Amino acid sequence: MSGESTHLDSVPSDGPQQTDAGALSAEVPAQSDASPPDGGASPAASGIPSSAASSPAAAVDWPALLTAAREVRLRAHAPYSRFAVGAAVLDEHGRVHAGCNVENAAYPQGWCAETSALAAMVSSGGRQVRAVVVVGEAAEPVTPCGGCRQKLREFAADDCPVVCADTVQQRARYTLGQLLPASFGPAHLGPQVDADGVQSAGAASARSGDDPR
Repeated sequence: MSGESTHLDSVPSDGPQQTDAGALSAEVPAQSDASPPDGGASPAASGIPSSAASSPAAAVDWPALLTAAREVRLRAHAPYSRFAVGAAVLDEHGRVHAGCNVENAAYPQGWCAETSALAAMVSSGGRQVRAVVVVGEAAEPVTPCGGCRQKLREFAADDCPVVCADTVQQRARYTLGQLLPASFGPAHLGPQVDADGVQSAGAASARSGDDPR
């Protein structure tokens, strides 16, 4: 579910933004290699390459992400809370992966929309999240829960844009670093190699001396 890309052309402020305007394509959170607000660690120090890398994902098709999140939200399994959420993530290849929340009668066994979207990305071969959209209906913008912020951190840099929307309009936008400051990530664990023998970004960061330890 990917579409024709639109290049990033605006820079977010030093704090979270909320908006009453509906079109994601009108204002797109940009990404950079600079340190995030409030003195946070740079993307390189986080152990994940900056989201602004020169790749197909450096151009974000925000309408495609928003549409994917809204459509998959309609398939949420939420018979207990009646709180349906859809999420979509953009990977390093420019592909969109979407997921909804899935509740369970044994309440702790359910999982969030962001978790479903990340599972879809990983099962399709994606390993980096370049942009996130979360769609839910509430009085306040629906942001990823604490656990999902940490799950996103496994695959995303501090400067990764996270846009929150409802079924009508964009509600707020953040960077992952704003939602999860001073976070723990792959670089803290040192060099890692996956099943295919590919070294992780965290390993590269540790070798270059960026690991904060």
